[in-house]
Amino acid sequence: MPVSSKQIRDPVYGFIHVPEEFIKIIDHPLFQRLRWISQMGLAQMVFPGAVHTRFEHCLGTFHLAGIAASSLIDFCKSFDGSSYLKESKVGQEFLNILKYDEEAFIKAACAVALLHDVGHAPFSHTFEIAIEDYDHEQFGFKIAAIILEDTECMSQTWAKWALEVLNKQKPVKELEPQNMVLRSLIDGPIDVDKGDYLVRDSYHCGVQYGGYGQDRLWRNLAILTSDIEGTEILQLGVTSKGAYEAYHLLMARFHMYEAVYEHHTKQKIDAVVAAMLRQIKSFIYSPEMLRNFDKQNLNKDLNKWTDGYIIFGLLTFPTSPFLKSLMQKLYARQLPQKSKKLSEITIPCHREKVKEISSQLKKKIWSLQEEMEVDLFPYLYRPQDPFPLRSLYSVSVFSEDGQVSSLYDFLKLNMLFPALEEVRDPDKLRSQELLVLRAFSYSDDFSSDTIQKWQDLGQIALIEPEL
Repeated sequence: MPVSSKQIRDPVYGFIHVPEEFIKIIDHPLFQRLRWISQMGLAQMVFPGAVHTRFEHCLGTFHLAGIAASSLIDFCKSFDGSSYLKESKVGQEFLNILKYDEEAFIKAACAVALLHDVGHAPFSHTFEIAIEDYDHEQFGFKIAAIILEDTECMSQTWAKWALEVLNKQKPVKELEPQNMVLRSLIDGPIDVDKGDYLVRDSYHCGVQYGGYGQDRLWRNLAILTSDIEGTEILQLGVTSKGAYEAYHLLMARFHMYEAVYEHHTKQKIDAVVAAMLRQIKSFIYSPEMLRNFDKQNLNKDLNKWTDGYIIFGLLTFPTSPFLKSLMQKLYARQLPQKSKKLSEITIPCHREKVKEISSQLKKKIWSLQEEMEVDLFPYLYRPQDPFPLRSLYSVSVFSEDGQVSSLYDFLKLNMLFPALEEVRDPDKLRSQELLVLRAFSYSDDFSSDTIQKWQDLGQIALIEPEL
């Protein structure tokens, strides 16, 4: 007799309850591959406990999504919540959908959370530093479709909703109302993805920066209206009871980036790993993987597409003394240092152009590394705001009197900011993102021509946004 559900033991949440249909998804080989994909690349070389995987992160996100979806349904059933949503056309449409498909909404939220990282490559985000045209969300959408089809879920309403949400090429304003909410639940200023990885990464790294009031936050959510280019949409917000916890989530993210994700030694390690991945790029990736692939070959090839398999390939790559030398240095934790000759480049760019400019920069810096110097290890990152004002304005709070305000205004009005933060000017929001380009090297013996080409990379900031 088949098991109808399972309890999976988790170091963060205790036991995670998994219903039968999701057991089939978890047991699929393309999902099981995530057991062999590190959550934080080789961060274990800085934080020895950081050996956890994308597999457990997806399970944790799945757990939070179930709680959050139930919380949103409770909001819609409350008098204040339903009254607020009925005032807008898209809100009323959502209430009508929820009336007939409440269970589908919860299952769709869980499916989106479970499958949101299924497209991650070996070494997670470090792979995307190396391979500029790889997008784990775009690839993950196609893999999720295969998993849902193989597990015979695609006939279910919740699976169709989940797949639409995972298709990030479809903008939120074109989604159906319930899927607007589901997209915001997995991808927004506060979402269950961040909600899990901050706590989980903090736990495994042995730091305290990622903590926030998770039980109170995910049980006090709201669905609120917003506007994108004249189109009314629905997005995730919080009630007044969850406002302070939402603030702590945003601050936790800031502190984790500063202290863990962009740790100076981790940057060096990621830069070296990315450089090695570039050396074997043609053996591990091609753009055709995204455009055309056969399901049978995908199952066979992606099961080998893991951290361990790539490390084995780097160790045994037959024709590259450079790779073997790098691997030996990495094993001995002999890392390159910040270059004194190639100055750090700070590149301001419009927020709408960050992804495009990042991709162009990666192509240029890897071209420079490959053509001029094998001892150049570039690293591109986005520094965090010193205080996440934009995020505080992006999160909306539904108060007990039915009023909606930004999280910043709510905290300010209720004097919940630390005294230091009260003196900040909320109107001085940085209109541009910053990209910072660093160079690491073992010898730092660069020619004047290389130095000039490195400095020229800053000119990409002249790209104007198409507003």
